[in-house]
Amino acid sequence: MKFFATGLTIAILLFIIGALSPFRDFFASIAAVIGIVCLLISALASGALVSGDRNRANTATEDKKSRNERTGMMSRLFLLGLPNFVAFIALLWIA
Repeated sequence: MKFFATGLTIAILLFIIGALSPFRDFFASIAAVIGIVCLLISALASGALVSGDRNRANTATEDKKSRNERTGMMSRLFLLGLPNFVAFIALLWIA
């Protein structure tokens, strides 16, 4: 939950500053970059962007510690990026 709170704090700050600023597109772009990069790295770490055979081979050959580290990183990046992506959509919506 610490990473979700961090992402939410960043997203709220970007949303408030962007909503009050005449440079709304700039702050929307920052939120978009943070959100998309975190979500993309999360998808890569989860194995969602590879074929089923490759994903099965990767999970069969990795040990439990590596899998836990990978899924932990995936979850943390997803929780960090999701609020920023929502802030990006909200800033575009009010523009």
